[in-house]
Formats: sequence, C-alpha cells, structure tokens
Amino acid sequence: MNKVSIKLCPRWSVNAGRLYFRFIHRRKQYRLATNYYISPNEWDNNKVLLYFFYSSPEQKTQLRCISLSVKHELTALRNFVDKQSSFDYNKIVEQYSQIQGKILFGEYIMGIAMEKRLQGAFATGDRYECACRSLLRHRGDKDFDISELNHTIIQEFEQNERQRGISANTIATYMRNLKSAYRRAVSEGIVADTGPFNNISTTVEKSRKRAIDEKSMIALKNLDLSACPAEAFARDVFMLSFYLQGMSFC
Repeated sequence: MNKVSIKLCPRWSVNAGRLYFRFIHRRKQYRLATNYYISPNEWDNNKVLLYFFYSSPEQKTQLRCISLSVKHELTALRNFVDKQSSFDYNKIVEQYSQIQGKILFGEYIMGIAMEKRLQGAFATGDRYECACRSLLRHRGDKDFDISELNHTIIQEFEQNERQRGISANTIATYMRNLKSAYRRAVSEGIVADTGPFNNISTTVEKSRKRAIDEKSMIALKNLDLSACPAEAFARDVFMLSFYLQGMSFC
C-alpha cells in the first residue's frame, strides 16, 4: 500500500520551512520538494495552513494560495499514485510538474465561504457555497483551474440554469457571487482578468409581492368554519397576527 502525505521540513538557518510530499512505498520513503516556504507557526498540528488568523492582507493572500495549491496537489498525487499499476517515482515527479501551482476555482470559492463564516457572515458564506456548488454541478462535479474560467463556461452555465427552470434572480445571485470571487482572485494576482463575466447580468430584478390581497382577507374573515373547529382556530390565529401587525405578544 502506498501512502502520500504533506510535511514541513524546518530550516535552522532561517525562520521558515519548506513543504514537501512524502511517499511511502514498501516501507521506503521518497521525497518530492515543493516551492512553498512557510514559518513553523503557520503550520498547525493537523497540518492545516491557518491563513485566516493573520491580519496582514499580503500574508493572508500568500497563505491562502499555498493552502489551495497544496490541497489540490495532494489530492491529485494521491489519485495518480492509486491509479499506477506499479510505483514509479519518476512518473510522479513528471505528473507533479504538470499540476504544480494550480488553484481550483471551486476550492477558492469554498475558501472564501469558510472565511465569511469565520467572520460571522454566515448568510454570505452560504451564498458563495451555493453558487459554487451550482457551477460545479453544471460541470459534472469536476473542479477546474481558475485560469481556465472563461466567458463560454459562464454563458453555458447561465443557459443551463435557465433550462432547469431556475429563476432569473437566483441566476443573477449566482453570477454576482462568482464574479465577486473571480475579481478577488484578480486583485490578489492569482489570475489575469480575461473578462469571463462580460455582458453577464448580475442585477436582481424587483419581484412581484406575494402578499395576500384585501379581497381575499375579507373572504377569509367571513368564511364560515363552524363545522371545522381546528381550521377556525387556525384562521383566528392568522387574523390575530395580521391585526397585531407583527407586535410581540409572547
């Protein structure tokens, strides 16, 4: 059985260490060094990069990128090793050169969602996650490199949601959150802006109010429910709530 893990190799000369992948095959260890350097206090006991605990925006951006890249690379290397008929370290090195440094768009958005929840903005975090899951569902639950995002992908996603019967306002909300995440990645220097959201509507239209009208309220009030005590009680409680107009009486 092959085992793949990520480790931090401390350097005594500087206050930083280098991350490396460790492969164990038949009790023999192999190391594959990355280009990621972090200080020991940025590496917790569970081997998670705690980028959201730091106040410096530059530091948060750097650690977020490292965290996302390492997560993607670790998953990809584990899948690659599992699919090998026989362990071949040279092929692993070649595979790593093809995936190194990539940041997946879905994982990037989910990172923002987690950050928002840690800040107490739970609803905002949920909206980011919902938009992310909808986009990935459209792509067969396959995440992709953030640099691959283009106008065609977004346009096809928008059309697919319309065909599924999703409302225009819901689609606009998805697009607004996806666009916000992409613009953040652009501002952090993760990806160059190729304009994938050009001519894509992110405006929420005013929807029709779904309140009951006055005529229906009068009909409900005058409805004879003497033969149905339970329904009559429910109607009376509803009418009381309407008369009190939200006043707290508990």
